[in-house]
Amino acid sequence: MSAYLGGWKDSLMQRIFELFLGVPLLPVLIVMSAIFKPNIWIMILMMSCFFWVGPVKTVRSMGLQIKEETYIEAAQAFGASSSRIVFKHMIPLLIPYAFASMALYVPSAIVYESSISLLGLGDSTIVTWGQILHDALTGGAVLNGLWWWVIPPGLFIALMGMTFAFIGFAMDKILHPKLKDEMKW
Repeated sequence: MSAYLGGWKDSLMQRIFELFLGVPLLPVLIVMSAIFKPNIWIMILMMSCFFWVGPVKTVRSMGLQIKEETYIEAAQAFGASSSRIVFKHMIPLLIPYAFASMALYVPSAIVYESSISLLGLGDSTIVTWGQILHDALTGGAVLNGLWWWVIPPGLFIALMGMTFAFIGFAMDKILHPKLKDEMKW
């Protein structure tokens, strides 16, 4: 929306974006887990507050491109309001790209949650791979050679991350047909 409106609104959104982009997430999650009672919902909320910045630059640049299309100019000439143009013409084109970008952030969310739980700052009432690793490390599983408490959770974290990365790449490949010939994996 700020890409379409431009001016001080776009500038303000860009400064907010840069503020969130400049703050590292893991220390924020550690501090929030130390301040508040460990809760998975607080962690999800904090990650959501920071993960929106990833697709912003791409979606904004696409919004600037769409804004210059002739059908947008035609809608303006017919007297369509800014909100109608944004919600009727721009957002339907931008949502698939935003979802493809968000699919690439699921592995990061899994790693962040696992890291917080591994440090003992996660919600101990919920079984997560990070909590399993934390219990294995504090229970001496590594020192006693109980590898099955460490290797499977680590492998599943990596496997889940790769799965969502491939889903994101596939969605990106579908949504960007020009990249089909350029991307070889």
